[in-house]
Amino acid sequence: MLLSISKISPSNNIYGMKKKYLITFLILFFGFSAYAQDYLRTADNCYAQGDYGCASKNYYLYLSKTENKTIREKYINSQKCEELLMLAEESFEKGDYRDAKRHYEAILRINSGDPNAKRELEKCNNFLNPPSSSNTRTTPSASTTPSATRTPSTTLTVGTQNLTFGSSGGNEKITVTTNAATYDIISLPSWCKVYRYSGYFTIYCDRNRGNSARNDWFKVVAGDKEIRINVSQSSTQSSSRVYTSPQSPPKPPKPPKPPKPPGKGFNNPKAHHPVGLSVGYVVQSDDEYGYADDYLIESLEGIQAGLRIEPLFKYGFGLNMGVFYEYYSRSYSYFASNGRDLIENRVILHEINVPLHLEYRLNFHKDFNLFFYGGVSMNLSSESMEDIFSSETKFYRDFGGGLRMDRVQINIGTSAEDTRKKTMISLSYMF
Repeated sequence: MLLSISKISPSNNIYGMKKKYLITFLILFFGFSAYAQDYLRTADNCYAQGDYGCASKNYYLYLSKTENKTIREKYINSQKCEELLMLAEESFEKGDYRDAKRHYEAILRINSGDPNAKRELEKCNNFLNPPSSSNTRTTPSASTTPSATRTPSTTLTVGTQNLTFGSSGGNEKITVTTNAATYDIISLPSWCKVYRYSGYFTIYCDRNRGNSARNDWFKVVAGDKEIRINVSQSSTQSSSRVYTSPQSPPKPPKPPKPPKPPGKGFNNPKAHHPVGLSVGYVVQSDDEYGYADDYLIESLEGIQAGLRIEPLFKYGFGLNMGVFYEYYSRSYSYFASNGRDLIENRVILHEINVPLHLEYRLNFHKDFNLFFYGGVSMNLSSESMEDIFSSETKFYRDFGGGLRMDRVQINIGTSAEDTRKKTMISLSYMF
């Protein structure tokens, strides 16, 4: 049972309203600030790796939240590099290595740390100035590697070191065995694609529409170990000699499509962080009076903190669950029965809230969605007032909604029981 003072001055009401608005403003302000910083971190990482499409997109989204002269310059540079990269790849595909080299050098003048541009520039230089042996390329010797960065205990083996494809292309699965945490593939030819998995990778070779065979190589790297794999592909002209029939050679089976990325399909979830930490503001009211008619506590204000769990399923459906602790406290005073003595006291209420809700989300984007939920929650409460302690278990009917921006989520909801009602607003960070 909740108690409060029946007569509350207007100044107290105004103060309470200001406090609520201030808390709501701070929650929204810090939520949007964290959201913008995530865009900036993603953009900087993409720019450092030479993924200028990703960098341009995230710099643009950051600038849509706040203006920054330095970030705008990075946004312009990422667009320039993206255009130069397209021109370089087009020239390389045509065999115009001199023009491709010029574009890669222009990229490095803007972003000197671009690892992809450095690798492709090395390829251009090798084609323009081939070494004395056609099967070798100059690579840094192991002795030039600083001893501080080597891991002598690293082991690395691959299923094969020589790949041969027909002119129509194809795919091969290559096993990788290493004791390193991960492995990487560098210097991949422009006419090949790779999909990496744990313990193996699959390489896809495009159709060779030229009149000459293609020969190149790439490397598998793990720790301080690297293995070179040679790739060769016959030309259309050389392949045609194999068939004596006037009919065209049979087409090879199409390579299997790469695994479908999560989030594809009608309204499927695009966010993949179902667990988070939550803090919030909660107001609880009760229609029951206390044990004197001259005072009444109509509501209690409190704070909420806990663990939010929201598994997401197909077509927008999911669950809204968690475990939350709520703390309420309020002072009150009243005159004793003699009419002269003023008695002051405090109500303290502790609650554990365990909700179970069905949720539906509108997934507009992987970084933005709206959701609605409804269900029930169990509340275990412990109340102390005037040295009297009581505890009870209640079940509430809940409904509410909110929005999610990347990993930041805002929930607004209300709960009702026979005489008691609760209203809540919370901010969560999902991980």
